[in-house]
Amino acid sequence: MTILAVIPSDPMSAYEAVGCHVWAERYYNPGHSFDRVYLLSPHEKQEVFQYGMHTVPTQPSQLKSRLRELGVDVVRAYGGYWPCDMACRNKARDVPVVVSVHDTNPDEFYASIRHADYVFCMSEAVRDLVLTRFERVDRVWLLPNRYDRDVMRPMPDEGFSDLDAAYPWRYRLVCVGRLSGQKNQETLIRALRLLGPDYGCVFVGRNDPAPLRKLAEEKAVADRCAFVESVRNDLLARYYNWAHAMVTPSRWEGFGIVFVEALACGAVVVTSNVAPMNEYIRHERNGLLVDGYETPSALAATVKRACEDEELRHALKANAPASVERFERRRVDDLEIRYYQRILAESRHEQAGRAWSKRVLSAISRKRPSPGPVEDSCARRAIEWVRYHSSAKGGIVHSPQMSQSYPEVSGYFIPTLLKVEERELAVRYAKWLLEIQNEDGSWNGVGTKTAYTFDTAQVLKGLLVLYRDREGNPGREEMPGQDELRSAILRGSDWLLSRIGEDGRVTTPAEDALQIPSGGSVPEAFYLYALSPLREAAGLLSRPDLEEGAQRALKYYLSQSDLGAFRTLSHFHAYIVEALIDLGRKDLAREALEEVDRLQRPDGSVPAWRDTEWVCSTGLAQYAVCWSKLDARDRARKAFAWLCAHQEPSGGFYGGYGENAAYFPRSEISWAVKYFLDAWTLLRRAGVAVFW
Repeated sequence: MTILAVIPSDPMSAYEAVGCHVWAERYYNPGHSFDRVYLLSPHEKQEVFQYGMHTVPTQPSQLKSRLRELGVDVVRAYGGYWPCDMACRNKARDVPVVVSVHDTNPDEFYASIRHADYVFCMSEAVRDLVLTRFERVDRVWLLPNRYDRDVMRPMPDEGFSDLDAAYPWRYRLVCVGRLSGQKNQETLIRALRLLGPDYGCVFVGRNDPAPLRKLAEEKAVADRCAFVESVRNDLLARYYNWAHAMVTPSRWEGFGIVFVEALACGAVVVTSNVAPMNEYIRHERNGLLVDGYETPSALAATVKRACEDEELRHALKANAPASVERFERRRVDDLEIRYYQRILAESRHEQAGRAWSKRVLSAISRKRPSPGPVEDSCARRAIEWVRYHSSAKGGIVHSPQMSQSYPEVSGYFIPTLLKVEERELAVRYAKWLLEIQNEDGSWNGVGTKTAYTFDTAQVLKGLLVLYRDREGNPGREEMPGQDELRSAILRGSDWLLSRIGEDGRVTTPAEDALQIPSGGSVPEAFYLYALSPLREAAGLLSRPDLEEGAQRALKYYLSQSDLGAFRTLSHFHAYIVEALIDLGRKDLAREALEEVDRLQRPDGSVPAWRDTEWVCSTGLAQYAVCWSKLDARDRARKAFAWLCAHQEPSGGFYGGYGENAAYFPRSEISWAVKYFLDAWTLLRRAGVAVFW
């Protein structure tokens, strides 16, 4: 049984007042992700079961003990202010706290957010605010607000006679949002004076309207301003459909659900050109954005266009509903369900991980043979990470933050998967890679439509090893056919060959291919890592021209005087070293490792750059692979032990560790896991005990 505790920012009676209580169970527990939900709040007065939840009045000081006695698995605090304080200052062991932040107002964003385990952000603007205080970038996830298309939808023009009678203006505006300085209703009232007697506005929102009424009287527009304290959510759609324009010139928002709901109804929306509204509203495409939202004349001019330019109105109304489909309740619910599934899985990993981490540190400190294969436990956790972060369609993700499958890494992960007996995953990756191959034979980089030479070569590595595996296991029906694999390898190899110039220099269509995300550049010699698959394809396909092209490129890069110099990030330097080994130049590989050998620290780590302190995890894992291949197993063993001691509870690895780490320091990158497993298989094959 899984149990969720929610801490809402308002009492349930406030949601009942506006009709939102009817969807409370669906909102707090989408898809019945949890078997039981408790509403724990100091605002509630009595214990009751309603709306699918057990309401238990709870003061902040009671929270920790209540979480234990109820067996809660996850806490969700709705709001970065007092609910965040209550949840983060009263945490129970092994119960992750999720805080959802809904507003960009820094006054409603408390420092206690630092102690949250995960943060859901309504928008990119909110995310930017959260990252000023919450350091775990990999655990800051976008979760927008949602609308129900069964309620918020376009309606026929007829059927609004009651509204027409109540508000008999030629051009009807509606402004939705609590009456406050944030919503900037005063500028709209001043704009009404400029718009003239044909324009009137219904202001829908809670709070005392007296200050705005007074302003309306001063500006002689009181007869064209109506104030409605609240409208049931299921009736609000009628106002959006009835009005000529929904106008709310907010000064800031966390998400702005009223704008999304209005767009879903096909309304003409006018609002301020600020985030997050300009994240989903495109000016003159699905709405109108006002730069001078504090200036009555600028706002009035835009409202006039919204109401009187029929051609523009027609285009905006036609585009509006489809533009916000991604915020439809079912889609956002699915996203939230996946987030909860991941949180529960990571929580289980972390609880299991504490036991083995003590064992790892103890084994390192004893400096004698461990009573059990600690390194095998680390490897199993890494394999679990791979399983969890493999797409159902195929391929391994870049990282939990960038959930797109990564062709390059998926390709060179295939040999690793076969070594660790994960054949089903290897086949799934290969099938996906075959599906996404470009017509010209190349493969694109992650998240782009541009082909990458290096990435194409790494995909070929995977398909080639699977082709050989298929030859040795012809009866495996689940695997891609030999002809299909051969055709893909042929086309990929031809494209790869086309990227090798007459002088042997390798080029790529991707202009940013040699730029390191954290700064700096990659030496062109890392293309040596693309040559071994080309040479292997030459033998498979009986294509001497492929071998000749590979040799031409090898000669070009071997002629460089600084070929193996450690002048780049360790990850890319290690590519060059391993390529030299695989291409039969172990002598040059040893020379390239001489400086790395000197820089290796007693704990087994190597600096990410020659003049830094922090460590690049994937670079260190690659050096462990290189040392193993060159029989420098003690160095490999120490590097692997360092990686085991720094493995995340999930089984993955951040890209960088240490102060000022500049390479994915808060992202568990998939290629670090690949090289960690490669190092493990080499050490196990050699019979090396990592922990002495």
